[in-house]
Amino acid sequence: MIEQDKKTKLSCFVIAISGASGSGKSALVKALVHRLGDAEALHFDDYSPRYFPTSKYPNDIAKWIADGADPSAWETPQLVLDLRALRQGKSITLPGYKEVSRPTTFIIRALAACRREAEAGLPKMVY
Repeated sequence: MIEQDKKTKLSCFVIAISGASGSGKSALVKALVHRLGDAEALHFDDYSPRYFPTSKYPNDIAKWIADGADPSAWETPQLVLDLRALRQGKSITLPGYKEVSRPTTFIIRALAACRREAEAGLPKMVY
């Protein structure tokens, strides 16, 4: 069951896939986009500090893991803004590309680390 966000009319569903490098996130995202049809992919790597200086990633991944792998060490404010825009039915320009990502029923996103869903205005999942 999903709690509806009372401030924002949900126009789509976000499916987040998280896993270690090389675990098959991108392959799964590609398969889901193909299978679902009305879907768009957003990749965590597209929001790297290389494209957005406001993004922050841990400098030393091994140390980050050894220190407990705190997901708050990863900051991607533009990803948050883009997810909100897509959920509100607005198009975005994908970072690093010049493609426009249109609003769809499903947004599939691949993440290098778990993120706090509330930051992106996403509904809380109730299991």
